Amino acid sequence: MVRLKDIAQRAGVSLMTVSKALRDAHDVSVATKARIKVLAQQLGYVPDSSAQGLRTRTTRLFGVLVSALSSPFFRGSSWRSKNGPMIWATKY
Repeated sequence: MVRLKDIAQRAGVSLMTVSKALRDAHDVSVATKARIKVLAQQLGYVPDSSAQGLRTRTTRLFGVLVSALSSPFFRGSSWRSKNGPMIWATKY
C-alpha cells in the first residue's frame, strides 16, 4: 500500500505538499501538482477511505443489523445466514 509519505520521499517534497497537491490546493504550483499526481498514479496510490472518514468525520457507510431472517423480505435473498445475526454494510 502506497502512502503519502512514500510519494513525498520520492518527489522530494513534504508530506503536506503531497496532501495539498492531491487535493488541488491553490498554494501548490501547477507544475508540482502535476508531478505529484503523475508519481501517485505511477506508484498506484489510492486514498484510504478510513483516513478520509477520520478527517471529514463522515464514513459514507450504510449498515444494517439483521436478527430475524425469516421475514418475507429476506426470502430468496442472498443475505441468508445459518449462523444467526449478520451485519451487512456498503458504501453509498
